[in-house]
Amino acid sequence: KAGGNYLSSLLVGGEARRHGYDEGIALSVDGYLSEGAGENIFVIKDRVITTPPATSAILPGITRDSIMTIARDKGYEVREANIAREALYL
Repeated sequence: KAGGNYLSSLLVGGEARRHGYDEGIALSVDGYLSEGAGENIFVIKDRVITTPPATSAILPGITRDSIMTIARDKGYEVREANIAREALYL
């Protein structure tokens, strides 16, 4: 498919491979983490799971919703919030 968020996923993945990486990570227009080329992003720290909000140009879906539901059921706090790229370096 070459429409909507699928096209941006192809572009993100292609750019990453051209630069010698296996995976790319897209940023929102504000410079925060958005999503990978084919997956959502979850940052886990101290039983708190943070994922970018649906308003940050991500492709929301059943898998993302399921992970969030299961995590809450297992006692994790789940937050939808902007994530700075520096969070990946920790």
